[in-house]
Formats: sequence, C-alpha cells, structure tokens
Amino acid sequence: MEDGIKVSVLMPSLNVAKYIRQCLDSVIGQTLAEIEILCIDAGSDDGTLEILREYERNDSRVRVLLSDKKSYGYQMNLGLNAARGRYIGIVETDDWAEPDMFEKLYQAAVSHDADVVWSNFYSYKTSSGENNEFFENLEGCVYGELTNAYESELFRIMPSIWTGVYKKRFLESEHIRFNETPGASYQDASFHLMVCSAADKVVLLKNAYLHYRRDNENSSVNTEGKVYCVCDEMHYLEHYAELYGKNKDRLFRVYYPLKFSKYIWNFNRIGIRSQRKFLSVMREEFLQHEKNGCLREEDFSPNSWRLLQQVLHQPLRFYLAYCKGPRVLVTARNAWFTRKGGKIV
Repeated sequence: MEDGIKVSVLMPSLNVAKYIRQCLDSVIGQTLAEIEILCIDAGSDDGTLEILREYERNDSRVRVLLSDKKSYGYQMNLGLNAARGRYIGIVETDDWAEPDMFEKLYQAAVSHDADVVWSNFYSYKTSSGENNEFFENLEGCVYGELTNAYESELFRIMPSIWTGVYKKRFLESEHIRFNETPGASYQDASFHLMVCSAADKVVLLKNAYLHYRRDNENSSVNTEGKVYCVCDEMHYLEHYAELYGKNKDRLFRVYYPLKFSKYIWNFNRIGIRSQRKFLSVMREEFLQHEKNGCLREEDFSPNSWRLLQQVLHQPLRFYLAYCKGPRVLVTARNAWFTRKGGKIV
C-alpha cells in the first residue's frame, strides 16, 4: 500500500456521459477519504472523457487512464496494474454508490483480514419512474462471519463483483486477472468464479451499498450479438483452474452444473437464429465433458439433469420445447439436425 491508500476504486467507462456525473459524485463523496479513483476510459466520444478530465482537475484522488482497446477486461487489468491501494473496489460507471460503501467494506475486510468482502445491492431502474429495490443476492449465505468461498451458494450467485472489495495481494498471489476479450462481454463471470475458487477468507455483508442500474440499453446483458461470450468466460476459467487452481477439485465439483445453468441462461436470452447454433456448441462441449467422466447426476438438480440429458441425447426435442420461434417453423427437416440410425444427433 502506497501513500496511505486504503481502497483503489476502478471505474471503467465507455460512452456513459448520461450517468457519469452521478456515479463519480457518489464515489468522490465517500466517507472513506483514503481512496484513489482510477477512471479507465476506452475511447469515449460522447463527452465522457471530458467529464472525467474535469473531475481529475478538481480532485487529486482521481486519475484518468486511457485504454487503447475497447475491452472491459483489458481496462480492468490496466486499473489493477496501476492500483496502489491495499484493497480493490469496482464501480461501473452507469451505477452509483452509497456514501459509506467503501468505509463499511474496508472495515469488514481489515477486521477479518479478508481476501474478499461482498455485500448485497439495490436494483435500480429509471425507465418508467425511479425504482430502487433491495436485492438479496447473498440470500442463504452466512453474514458477518469469516468463511471461505467453497460454499456452493457463492458460486451460484449473480457475479456482482462491484459489490465488494478484494485484497490486492490476494489477487496478485492467485494470478487473478480479467479476460481481455472485446467489449463488455461477461468478463465479470470468470473473475467472480476465480475469486470463489481461490479465496480462503471471505466476509459477506447483508446490507446493500451499490445501486446497480438495470435499464441501460447498452449493457452487455442486453446485447444480442454476444452469443458466445459466456463460452469464452467458461473456457478462460477452465484454463485458469488448470494453471493456477489450488482448489481445482472443489471448483469442478460445482463447476459443470454451474456452467450448464449459464449456458441455459444464455440460450434463453438470445434470439431464435442464434439459439440453433448455440445449442450445437453447448451440446458438443457437454458431450466432451460426458466422455471425460465429468458429469455426475448427483451434482445436478433433477430438473437440470433432465434438461442436460435432452441437450445431449435428444437435442431436437429440447429445441422444439424451448426455442423462441413458432414451433411450426422448426421441423426435423431442419438442416442443422441429421439422423443416424434413426437417432437425432
């Protein structure tokens, strides 16, 4: 830790002029004064960068970093490289924070010497009048006590990486970095799971401090074109586990059901034309997992296991049941399916 900085707050940005002042004001106004604010901009052309420079001139804690790539993961790694604080915080620049967010998170982290502290958050919408609701993402977990991240609940929660703080030495020693794929493409998913697989000391707080905006039309979750980005994140995690995963066995006991649930979520999110191709990719990956002996019925819920068996061995039945388009347009003659020995493969 340099210069007494307790938390380095990473704030990646790209064309968020509509939201950036509310976000920056909420971070500058933190009751924990010993923070640095690293704004990593990826070439905004809507006035965002000019606003960041304005705040940089007016507050010595603000530093603007320029990314030469439009990649959320690359931006975050630039921030990690530049960070001087004992802990790392994250605020995405269409969200905003409660004034005591980093004071509360830092106090909990220091008092337990935690690798990571996570909290709940507020679900925030303004599209049809302001709506700001407490969301207990950590429901079912134990609050306020030092635990580890091997609990399956932590693997299964929404990867709300912006609700917490992370000890910088922990991230460095465990080789935890963001996947530098293009755009904002679910890179938070692999980061969250890497932290879960490596963290021995975790503290969870029931309170919420971060207001997560759910009606930004530019958010990656609303982007149809990113059909295979979830796959990229799962492959990145698998590569990490093979290279560095000290708790690899624990990770893979929960990993395959988790991967399947994320792929099903993505299948339901995308359009019908993409669904057909994505189902083929999903099936091939899980057929390989089955061949390698990685899929155990006892690790899956009954419904997930049933869906998985359909994907693996009755893909046409699965597609007809769950695709978005009119069922009459989806027939066994579809060129994507072929028959061998009377069995659809």
